[in-house]
Amino acid sequence: MLKKTKKCHRCKPGSKKISNIDNSWSLPKLFKEISPNYAIPKCHSNLKDRNPKKSNLEDIINLGPKYSNRKIFFFATHQKKMKDCDIILDASKAYDDLSNQGITTTNSKGIANFSVICPQGYREEGNTYISHIHFIVSNKKNNSWIPKMKTQRVSCNISHKKMKIIIEKECAVILNALEAKYYIKKRIPNSFNLPYKLINELTDKEIKTYIKSLVPNYKKLKKNKKLSFLELPIVVYCYYSKCNASEILKEHLIKIGFNNVREYKLGIKGWVKREH
Repeated sequence: MLKKTKKCHRCKPGSKKISNIDNSWSLPKLFKEISPNYAIPKCHSNLKDRNPKKSNLEDIINLGPKYSNRKIFFFATHQKKMKDCDIILDASKAYDDLSNQGITTTNSKGIANFSVICPQGYREEGNTYISHIHFIVSNKKNNSWIPKMKTQRVSCNISHKKMKIIIEKECAVILNALEAKYYIKKRIPNSFNLPYKLINELTDKEIKTYIKSLVPNYKKLKKNKKLSFLELPIVVYCYYSKCNASEILKEHLIKIGFNNVREYKLGIKGWVKREH
């Protein structure tokens, strides 16, 4: 059975991809107070789909046929600046002016595509939450928003440009998800091996102890006193973009409590191609 977790401070605990938020309907008022220029738009059937400028993350929201042909308003935190690569911000600073938002429409199956600027995780009242979006859905007539907010976790991938900066600035523990024989042959600089095939043979404590032992190899992380252990920035990678070993490893690390895990989808093949 999957462990029930909270995707955000006000989210109800759950194991499904989408969670409901336990709050009163104060979101429209909150938006107007924080950022009048990015207030929640009035819901109507002619509301056009739009995404934030410079969106770099594409995903889907799947609500099922019950929610076919509905409007969805979504929003998220801003992307973390690379100069703050080892910092977890408070919620208010992470959301900033609330401009990382958009509109999408579900199809006949209740599925909608959306794009956002890759959101950062954040702290709220002592807890850290991994990247996610919040969204609300219109009623059947598409003339008003249903007063219930939902949350969906999203996974942000690291671009090659940012991967180079992470290596240079020692912003994260970098893990190769392949078997040791492949890791020995070729690997990204300053990365260490944690084969995805081993994770189910190891206890959570053993995995955490191993990752903790790697921190001294990253001087900047070792000196950082602002991050808790489970907030440790981690980047996982595989051989190439269609390899799923790094995704399996990433999901397992999140499952055991790490909340600052990213994936370099280009993998070893992409790294070598761009660096040679």
